[in-house]
Amino acid sequence: MTRSRIARLLHLGDGRYATKPITETLRGYGPTTKRFSLVGEGMTIEDVGELAGRRADPEDRRARALHTLAVSVHADRRFQSALGRPLAWPGYLLLELLPHGRTLPRLDPDRNQFAHYSSTANSGVIRFESSEDGIHACLSSDICVHEVVHALLHAARGWIDADRETRAVAECIGDTFSMLLAADHQEIRKAALASSPDLTNSNLLSLFADLPDGRFLRDASRALHWDDVDRQDSYAMAKVVGSALYGALRRTFAILAPDMGPEKALSEAVLRLSRAVLGAIDSLPPERVRIRALAREVTRRAEPDLAEALGRAWEEAGIDASPAEEAAVLRSLASVGVDPEEVVGGLERELGGVIELCGLHEQQPRARAMFPLAGQRTHEFVWRSAGSTRTGCLTTDLRGNATALSFS
Repeated sequence: MTRSRIARLLHLGDGRYATKPITETLRGYGPTTKRFSLVGEGMTIEDVGELAGRRADPEDRRARALHTLAVSVHADRRFQSALGRPLAWPGYLLLELLPHGRTLPRLDPDRNQFAHYSSTANSGVIRFESSEDGIHACLSSDICVHEVVHALLHAARGWIDADRETRAVAECIGDTFSMLLAADHQEIRKAALASSPDLTNSNLLSLFADLPDGRFLRDASRALHWDDVDRQDSYAMAKVVGSALYGALRRTFAILAPDMGPEKALSEAVLRLSRAVLGAIDSLPPERVRIRALAREVTRRAEPDLAEALGRAWEEAGIDASPAEEAAVLRSLASVGVDPEEVVGGLERELGGVIELCGLHEQQPRARAMFPLAGQRTHEFVWRSAGSTRTGCLTTDLRGNATALSFS
């Protein structure tokens, strides 16, 4: 059960976390804010007033529901704070929270049975599952936070199940941000340091107290390697990236602790990592993203001590986060298509940052009638990333297969 009191998170009506005072929905669902609505709980404002300030009683369905709303609203505001800017949210989109979804014999972390985010044309839905022995996923704050981050990334960048790597990137960002909110709590930091002074036990930075053997940080303290991962499994890829990020966190903590003291150093190290990870979001392409591009952008945006730690962590995990080399990018690009938007999308996925096409030259063979696809196209582009600007040229054949890449 979460250690946080509802009143500390929600601050009803004063707008500190909610974007407007809590009201009742016209659909009769339950309390709603500008972005979130409880679905099917039949709660009233009187219920909210009665429950505010209590701990989330696992036997009280209303208290579990209000806890879910409180943590979700807090996660939304904290995410924007760490990102450093307001996050645009489609005016038509309302994120519906279903604190009480299916009841299963047991909750299996290997089958991702805790919670799930899905979207429709005009709303998003987060469903939280329960088990027959009385374990409720909605009472675990890091599950709520993680799923809310999925919704935020979907709204901001369109990252949702586009492909396996994109899904793995979203999982890593959700885990990292869950760790940030856990580290916000002094009692969690003290417990983590008391039991694991060198942070070898990553599970202590999780609020998974209500779930037995829950490892929402995906057992990040284990060193994993990219060559050993199943590339068809998003969660397996997320584990590798998560273990690298956690390794960098531990190294940064070890550097900061002698001067700051352990507790402050832990809080600062988690905050620096979260800023670097969230800061990379704006430099990564919409809809689809590559893990290598994420690693490169996170490292570029990190402070020097963390950047050095990340460099070692990526190398140990077998993830190439070095500045893009022409040959490596060219191999990954393969076919980019013939449409300019496809060319831009392919380059942004591999390089990160923002790509702007500024010129197109097409060369045709003299015997064009005999060899209609034997020519080539040269796409001139500007690559902007992490405060730097470079120009480059990508050459493709007329089928859209990449044949050459150069930077100036």
